[in-house]
Amino acid sequence: AQNKFVSLLLQEARRHYSKEDDRDVEQDDASRDSNDDNMDRQHHLRYGEEVIHISQQHIQQQTLNSKCNNNTADTVNATNNHQSSSPPITTIQTSHGNTYHTRYLLAADGVHSFTRNHHLKIPMMGESSMQSLVNVHFRTNDKLSELLMSRDGYDDAAMLHFTYNSQLVGAFVCHDGKKGEWVLQIPFFPPFQTMEEDFDARKVREMIWAGLVGSGSVHPHGDGGESKSDLDFDFDVLSIRPWTMSSLVAQRYVNESGNVALVGDAAHSFPPAGGFGMNTGLQDAHNIAWRLALLLLDGGRRNSSEASFFSEDVLSKYDAERRPIATQNAALSVRNYRRTLRIAKACYLDAQHPQLLLSMLGMPPANLLPMETRRDMFRRLVGVAMMPLGSLVSSSSIEHRAGVQGGGRALHADHIERNVRSILEGGGSLPLVFPKYELGFSYEQNGVNEGSNAANDDSGD
Repeated sequence: AQNKFVSLLLQEARRHYSKEDDRDVEQDDASRDSNDDNMDRQHHLRYGEEVIHISQQHIQQQTLNSKCNNNTADTVNATNNHQSSSPPITTIQTSHGNTYHTRYLLAADGVHSFTRNHHLKIPMMGESSMQSLVNVHFRTNDKLSELLMSRDGYDDAAMLHFTYNSQLVGAFVCHDGKKGEWVLQIPFFPPFQTMEEDFDARKVREMIWAGLVGSGSVHPHGDGGESKSDLDFDFDVLSIRPWTMSSLVAQRYVNESGNVALVGDAAHSFPPAGGFGMNTGLQDAHNIAWRLALLLLDGGRRNSSEASFFSEDVLSKYDAERRPIATQNAALSVRNYRRTLRIAKACYLDAQHPQLLLSMLGMPPANLLPMETRRDMFRRLVGVAMMPLGSLVSSSSIEHRAGVQGGGRALHADHIERNVRSILEGGGSLPLVFPKYELGFSYEQNGVNEGSNAANDDSGD
């Protein structure tokens, strides 16, 4: 989702610059001669560059160079007659060999932020490893997309699908059902599971197929013998990547000099339940953007002592306002994640059991066994725990509609269905709209205190 959002931003930036170029071309010769500065300006859009070094220094006078791809430069002269009252110049070096100099830097460089970790050295507060998962990005073909989107008579697919069967426990995220864009999130338990042995391309395809149409089904690209109709339903696996779910907020958002600020995932990392990560990042960007504009437009009208106080006050309020909101949203995201585990527990799968098993296999006397032996024990025990889910076969499933025969239901499945239905009817499922926390938050102290009860507030919004 974030990659798509970045692509949209780049497309919009290119469109903006393209319009400016078109307006320049339409100018007549006289107008063009009088606007050489506009014609000579270089675009400031850069992407795909990795930051490799950041430094700061107070200077008397500095020429700010921003190298372009054609090795030309835009030059801005900045004079600082009161060295101690203005923010230092920040110099940024990138993997493309470019060097940038700036008064203010907004670090939106992601959860593994180079700026935060290596330059500012700001620690992250919270839980760094809640659960390891594997993200599988795949795309269904037109035939399978049409089948999935028309499931149970609906014209559109739900966004989240939590799947429980003997071959897969995971969450399908539908990014664009009509175009077949999906992501599957699967729990991952290193070191007793490995990407090479447990999540290779063949096994991942089997998991996806088991989740989409039910376990025990014929799936494309199997061991042979597929019919033409079987191969009509297919998908392409685009990526398989591990990641670690965390709930973290930076100890502070602004550096001591008051000219470098963390934004988005560089400032916070949440569980994905509820979609607060990107929403909170967009709120960060909105909050810091008007502050930076105010500094650049209004700060220059003040004398040096006023400008120094003005700069510190404006940017310090960014930290004071946004960090409590991130802490509140982190607590709500953790609560939402725990709500999703209720369904697993209703299926007689307790999220604590794999963690207990990991602990047992890592302690004496089990840890005296070879790693391969312990991995085999872990896989077998997980398989045994998931076996009862094989009874969850419904005649109304996609599997049935695709012409695949399933088995009968068992008494165990009826118990699971009653448990799950009780949670859903009692409002215990995961909501996707949180007006109180997405739109109704307040920056006043009372508002922050009120919102801080998110972790304890167990009612749906």
